[in-house]
Amino acid sequence: MNRIIFALDTTNLDKAIDIAQKIKNKIFTIKLGLEFFNAHGKEGVKKFNEIGITNLMLDLKLKDIPETVYKAIKALDNIQFGFLTIHGQGGKSMIDKAKKAADEIKSRPKIMMVTILTALNDEDLKAMGNNSTVVQQVEKLAKIDTIIFDKTGTITASNKNTITYEGEVLNADEEILLKNTLRGSNHPLSRQLYQLLKANNIISLDEFKETTGKGLEARVNNQNIKVGSASFVNKNTAKEVLKTSVHISTNNKYKGRYVFYNQYRKGISKLFNKLNKKYELVILSGDNASEKENL
Repeated sequence: MNRIIFALDTTNLDKAIDIAQKIKNKIFTIKLGLEFFNAHGKEGVKKFNEIGITNLMLDLKLKDIPETVYKAIKALDNIQFGFLTIHGQGGKSMIDKAKKAADEIKSRPKIMMVTILTALNDEDLKAMGNNSTVVQQVEKLAKIDTIIFDKTGTITASNKNTITYEGEVLNADEEILLKNTLRGSNHPLSRQLYQLLKANNIISLDEFKETTGKGLEARVNNQNIKVGSASFVNKNTAKEVLKTSVHISTNNKYKGRYVFYNQYRKGISKLFNKLNKKYELVILSGDNASEKENL
């Protein structure tokens, strides 16, 4: 996996887009800083989205009272990005509010916490009334006893998962609508399924809505589609604990489901065994406890 995050530190929008076009297929993602965001705002971010870069890292280092940070992140709901930085020194309540807001917006970005700015030294901290050294402060902020993993796309190898379809074959119009509906989502399962489906014409959706934790729904002309959990598409089904599934219905008729057979990243069991000696481990997943057998 390419792990290069390219810091695009410029306020020149045309130059930034030109560079992004040239390197986007050679890196993991691009980091946009505060100076760029202050110069161009969300419209500048949308220019990157338009050229297919939707997992941007917004390095805004948010720090304020919890409710203000919550509302600031909620205000980013109509752009696509994958990561957002906040200050760890904002406190637990602020961090919790930031995570809550991130889960409620369309992009569902990962929150990355900055402990200490690299420009600060021991004298700077002392001047702010903090008698810790920089090293001590970083260690203090880093003292955690629980590590939480998001399963899909984090500990699973998304490029190695096996995906099969079970159900009524979709017609050409339904496939086009499905592909274009998935195109608007950043959820890891949506991205995997989008890559699996054959290329189709890009169409403009009349309506699109993503409901966090449930699924997607869209409409073109008189054709509707729902993509997501069984309950979201109004399908009554017994839970199959070892199958991660994305269900499809069109015009309120259930069509079938795509089943994802998870393959975990190489070395994940070894990592978990090592971490488990010191930390409590939690995995966020839509599967139930039976999936533990595959770890």
